[in-house]
Order: sequence, then structure tokens, then C-alpha cells
Amino acid sequence: MGEIAGRPRITASEIGEFVYCAKAWQLKRSGAEAQGESLDDGSAFHRRHGTGVSLANRLDRAGKLLLLAAGILLIALIIFGGER
Repeated sequence: MGEIAGRPRITASEIGEFVYCAKAWQLKRSGAEAQGESLDDGSAFHRRHGTGVSLANRLDRAGKLLLLAAGILLIALIIFGGER
């Protein structure tokens, strides 16, 4: 973390850190060190967040499959439902 022409320099690795956890990046940039309880709290937050993201991805896939199944059923009803 240096400066170029009086402006802060941000490296590619810092961008990666920011994308992973903006709070950790901000704390590191301000000179704070994670330790003890705050480190444990951050780790617990990331575990909960990861679980939530994983659940959201599974629900998204399930929703898309259900939508596809409903579309197939609708087409089948249109094709075969008219034959009486």
C-alpha cells in the first residue's frame, strides 16, 4: 500500500482481498490487526454467509428445474389436452 503521485496505490491482490471481504480489507488498510474474538467473529460470519450462498444457489437451481418442468407440463397439456 503505497502512493503514486500523492494518490493511494491499490494492488491487484488488494482488489482480491476487497472482493473476498471488504471489511477485512478496510481494517487491514487502516492498520488494524484481526485477533482474538474479532477474528473468530469474522470466521463465523464467513461460514454463515457461505452456507447462505450455497443454499441460495441450490434454491435457484431447484426453481429453474421446477420452471422447466412446469413448461413441459404446459406444452403437454396444450398438445394432448385438446384431443377429446
